[in-house]
Amino acid sequence: KQFNPKYEPSSAKFKRDLKNENIKILNRFLQRESWSFVDAFEHVEEAFTAFNDCLNYYLNITCPYRMIKERSHRKSNAWITQDILYLRERLKFYHSIYLKSNNENFKNFYRTFKQNYRKEIKAAKARDIEQKLENAENFSKSAWEVIKSVTSQKNNSKQSNPKLKIDGKLTDDPLLVASEFNNFFSTVAVPSTSFSCDNLIENVVVRPVSSMVLFPVGEVEMAVVLRDLKPKKSSD
Repeated sequence: KQFNPKYEPSSAKFKRDLKNENIKILNRFLQRESWSFVDAFEHVEEAFTAFNDCLNYYLNITCPYRMIKERSHRKSNAWITQDILYLRERLKFYHSIYLKSNNENFKNFYRTFKQNYRKEIKAAKARDIEQKLENAENFSKSAWEVIKSVTSQKNNSKQSNPKLKIDGKLTDDPLLVASEFNNFFSTVAVPSTSFSCDNLIENVVVRPVSSMVLFPVGEVEMAVVLRDLKPKKSSD
């Protein structure tokens, strides 16, 4: 099975079965116990040993040790180290002082510390990616997973509104942009004033009637035929 650096391998551990039902049963046993035997001992150490043995007895029969298999879980932000966690806490502390301080020297110190903190994060991410690629059995697959993770973070980030040039000015106002698109699409199908049916009629191809085969015709050709028809004369 190929190792996936994004997931920790599953493992089985010998642990007490501390389910809620078992804890409830344990509580009932402890409530029923009178603990009067503790008074039979003269020394505190002996009394405590007897108490501890009785407690462990009930604990073992209600919450026994079992081999519990821990599920694999996705590792998030594996690049976070103890040093980064320490720097993060220091940055929070300095930020709380920065908001209330009027000392310009301290403000400059805070800005420098914040820049160094961001540089450390970038370096830690780069080291984590490099380590994943070095330990990967399938380099191409691991590299592709890294690329997808980086691009997905960029795609999930907030994107700016689309910009459009209106009356010679570039704007990203969503109302103005939507109105401009609405005006464009509402007028794009309006026929031009230069459009004339006569121009189309002049371009009609006249086919010689050499057979009884019927050719498909359009509305323009039908208009030409109807125009050339002579009015019917009445016999009355």
